[in-house]
Amino acid sequence: MDFSTPTLQNSIQAKTICSKPSEVAPSSPPLEGSDDGESQPRDGTQAINELTTYVEREILKIPDHRPDLRWHWRKRLLTFEQVNYESSLHHPATSGSRIVDTTQQNDPKLWLDLLHFRERIDGLEGIAVIWNGFQKRNVRPTKSNDHWYFLWKNFLRVGYTKDRLLLEMCEFNHSTDRTRHTIFKEFYYQVMRHILQKRPSEAYDWHLRLKGLPLSYIERNKLFNLALSTPSVMKSWKRIHEDLPFYPAYSDIVPKLCAHELFSDAISWHQMLVNQGDWPSSTSIAKPLLDHLASSGKDELLTSITIGMIHAGVIFDTSYSATTENLALPVSRQAMNEVHSKFYSIQPKHISDEFCARLLATQLFSVKSIISGFHILGVDTIGPRALREMGLREIQGQTCHLLNMVEHMNHLQQVGISTGTSKFSRLVCKLVDEKNTQLLHDVITCDQDPNVFEDRLTQESLLASYHKMGDQRQIDRTMAILTLNEDSFSLPMIKLNILFRCSLSLDDLEGVSRIVETMRMRGLPLTDMSRRYMWQNLIDTRKSGRAVSTIRNVRATINIWQGALRAGTRIPLRDWTELLRRLGMSCHLVEYENLAVWLAKWYTDVKFRKSMEGLTRQSSGKNLPLQYTVLTSTTDPRHPLRVLFPPVMPRAVLAWGFQKPDTPYLVGRTQSERVGLLAQSSSLWGLRFIVTLRNLGAHFDRNLISKACMNRLVIKFGQDVSRRRRNRQAQQWQHGSWDEYALAMQRIWGPDLFMEQSTIGELSAQEISIQDQLQELRARLSSRIQLMATKARRHDLKTGSGSND
Repeated sequence: MDFSTPTLQNSIQAKTICSKPSEVAPSSPPLEGSDDGESQPRDGTQAINELTTYVEREILKIPDHRPDLRWHWRKRLLTFEQVNYESSLHHPATSGSRIVDTTQQNDPKLWLDLLHFRERIDGLEGIAVIWNGFQKRNVRPTKSNDHWYFLWKNFLRVGYTKDRLLLEMCEFNHSTDRTRHTIFKEFYYQVMRHILQKRPSEAYDWHLRLKGLPLSYIERNKLFNLALSTPSVMKSWKRIHEDLPFYPAYSDIVPKLCAHELFSDAISWHQMLVNQGDWPSSTSIAKPLLDHLASSGKDELLTSITIGMIHAGVIFDTSYSATTENLALPVSRQAMNEVHSKFYSIQPKHISDEFCARLLATQLFSVKSIISGFHILGVDTIGPRALREMGLREIQGQTCHLLNMVEHMNHLQQVGISTGTSKFSRLVCKLVDEKNTQLLHDVITCDQDPNVFEDRLTQESLLASYHKMGDQRQIDRTMAILTLNEDSFSLPMIKLNILFRCSLSLDDLEGVSRIVETMRMRGLPLTDMSRRYMWQNLIDTRKSGRAVSTIRNVRATINIWQGALRAGTRIPLRDWTELLRRLGMSCHLVEYENLAVWLAKWYTDVKFRKSMEGLTRQSSGKNLPLQYTVLTSTTDPRHPLRVLFPPVMPRAVLAWGFQKPDTPYLVGRTQSERVGLLAQSSSLWGLRFIVTLRNLGAHFDRNLISKACMNRLVIKFGQDVSRRRRNRQAQQWQHGSWDEYALAMQRIWGPDLFMEQSTIGELSAQEISIQDQLQELRARLSSRIQLMATKARRHDLKTGSGSND
């Protein structure tokens, strides 16, 4: 490229002249010995390099591939001690400056990670620590993103428990310069929603503190919908709304109040809104309120409201008549009861469901006349027993007369009588709408009390008995009862989960496996209810420190849960840990290792999960623990591998290996051959298993492994007799000297297994001879044997007994 062309030179010159001071590249630092930092003459190579860089970035638009240093602070948060130090903002910095005191303090991801760590350690007090540090450093973000949103949501959690902190957060947002920095825009809405739900009497006082913070129109509507639930909340919100900046809201408030039949509140809100100049755009919006006033005889109020709309220029619909004559308006049950109470002294009647059922059971009157009689008496709801008697009158053989049932339902709706909210009533109405005559017949003629339909456990127990008998019609009826509240999207999953629990209650493990395979093929997960039900039915209670008598159900649970994982089910890691513990304590070490390796690959290797048969790309990550999506270091205590294989696990697996009978033939072999045979023996299976997990990414502390291995050697070659029968038997099964076992352990783990930490820092593992390591181990082992022997003698003197089994 020719850099001497006039066009390029003019472009560079114009760019240099027009650039802002902040856009000009910083000059080179002054040379040592120069006066007042004046720039020194540059050589030709430096000028050409700067010109080339400018042409590439500004004219040719070549992207800059320099590394992104925004999250460079992650390198300082790799260990527990580092994160603990960086997040302990309530303690002075004793080991250098913290990350939040550097230029990275405006990174919300940093604050969010510190907050999550501190919360796990100290709970809400930990969040308070992060907030105090955040406020003390006066962190002001310039851009808003999801990380800031979740950070403030967590701050508010502790603010809701302490008004002092919540007031500090209010002042923090009020003091933010919104022309230069951003604030948490939902602060007013989130705080006011909490106050309205928990302390509605203090809502107006908090509104005065929050006044001036942004509140969108959508958030106003959400708070109003929240206030619809409680009269006291509605009263507080009405006072707050009157003090908020004006925004037309009539069409979103008065019609909703009328729909909830809160007509007194609707009248009050109408008066307040029109006083603020917020009139409805047309009479169709205020029509429910006007209809209520017309039907309830409040002519004076109706006239005043109508005249006010005329003066305000509200558009009157041509279909609406201002007169109250010849009105054919739908009147609510509340309005009708008010009219009856005022003019005819007739109160709404509360007639029992049993009485209505007896009336409908008699053949003296038709169903239509009985419904009309209920309407005259002011009955507004009939119960499930009355509805069943109504249906029994329409039973014809093995079906139900559907047209008559539809007619009765329409008649009830016309006179304003509800069928209630019971499961029986809703199921009958649903079957009538779907025109399912056979199932409707089975529901109405069922000998169960309608209240039994509400008991899920009883229905699932009946479903299991019907499955055992093979009664398909009763199975369909019970399944319809259990799945009444489910939508069409989740219905297949719910049905399969119900059948899953049914098969478990019948001890049909083959049927359970078939159902899980079907769910895996369809990508439908097990629900938490099904998982807990399976655990309660298959896994017996185990005493701490004791092995179970049989693992048949453990094997079945493992096979079922592995299939459920492929289908997208989330299995708690603590449940897998318990299954692993049961296998290990029962000395089924091969099955233990196979399951542990499978789980380690599942939770760490994405390719392994996707390669499983029937596993789709969409469901390959849904069943992972939530925190795993943000944890990449296996040293984090929340990582799945740390939860599955806790720090106490190595000691247990080493003990299980030493307790297995193994007698390798060592006579006549060299020391190297004897060490090799011991390294492959079942006695050291535990250490080989730990190394396998380490290769898969699990983290193990070398010091803990070293102590566990030394403890096994002490028990095997110590002078005192162990009090455990298995350890005494292991002393008879195993052969070889302790130094050969130590060399075999080093061959499996590595030469640094028994080295002191200080020694490792000074010399590499290759620079230390095996004899030096054995001599060091012999000294440490001798002192450890003496210490354990002293403890054993003290225990015998205290208890007055010797060794036992």
